Amino acid sequence: MRRHMRRRHRGQTVCDETSRADNRKRGRSLSQPTLLKKRNRRILLCDQCDYQASRMSKLTRHKRRHTGEKPFLCDQCDYRASRKSTLTRHKRRHTGEKPFLCDQCDYRAGQRSTLRIHKRRHTGEKPCRVITEQAK
Repeated sequence: MRRHMRRRHRGQTVCDETSRADNRKRGRSLSQPTLLKKRNRRILLCDQCDYQASRMSKLTRHKRRHTGEKPFLCDQCDYRASRKSTLTRHKRRHTGEKPFLCDQCDYRAGQRSTLRIHKRRHTGEKPCRVITEQAK
């Protein structure tokens, strides 16, 4: 359905009241996304792939994958990011901030995923290298 809408109905607007497509474009600019109405919800379609979004901000963020745009700049180095959250995570490298704490020991991590990997050591799922080497 998404592919059909992109190929056959590109440039059409969709009425919020009736869900009918309007071929007249009514002054629609090229920057406006294709809009579908599905189960009384508005769906925005990416014009380059099958991605669907419920909000314009999510579609804008997604489109950066296609354009390579990285509008978020680090003020301490040349690093650029496509998402603000990625820049925030990067900045912790400069500050040394480690906000994620292990609840079983004194370990601290700069990223939640790093803490998740660390916690496996307490469960035995992934034992600590130091303990493994001492056992030899």
